[in-house]
Amino acid sequence: MHARLRPALAVLVAVSLVLAGCGDDDPSEAARDVTLALDFAPNAVQAPVFTAARRGYDA
Repeated sequence: MHARLRPALAVLVAVSLVLAGCGDDDPSEAARDVTLALDFAPNAVQAPVFTAARRGYDA
C-alpha cells in the first residue's frame, strides 16, 4: 500500500505547487480583509497565527 501511496502523494504535491503558482500577480488589485475564527481556546498550535498578527505580517 505504501509503495503506491508515495508516488501518488508526490504527484498531488507537485500539482498543488503548480496550481498555487498560477495566481494573478496584478499589484493593482487591493488586498481583501480576512477574518480568522478559532472555535476553541488558543493554544500552542495557533502560535504562528498570533505571532504573525502581532508582528504585522497579516497587514
